[in-house]
Amino acid sequence: KLSLRQNLITDASVVPLSSWQLISDLEELVLRDNQLKKIPNVVIFKKLLVFDVSFNEISSLSGLSKVSSTLRELYVSKNEV
Repeated sequence: KLSLRQNLITDASVVPLSSWQLISDLEELVLRDNQLKKIPNVVIFKKLLVFDVSFNEISSLSGLSKVSSTLRELYVSKNEV
């Protein structure tokens, strides 16, 4: 599990996550309560089960097509969609 909750993370700040091979087996990613405006690229996480981007400023869910097919829980509440 990687939780980056309440860290004022912006879209640019989260971009490096998509290249961190060492954590590619991550099963839970929490980016809740930050300043994201779009769904981050999480295609590297092939075993992702839980993805939380609630309480951000996301206006479109278009990036969700890149989320792993293993996903079981998705949290996107309290955004600008």
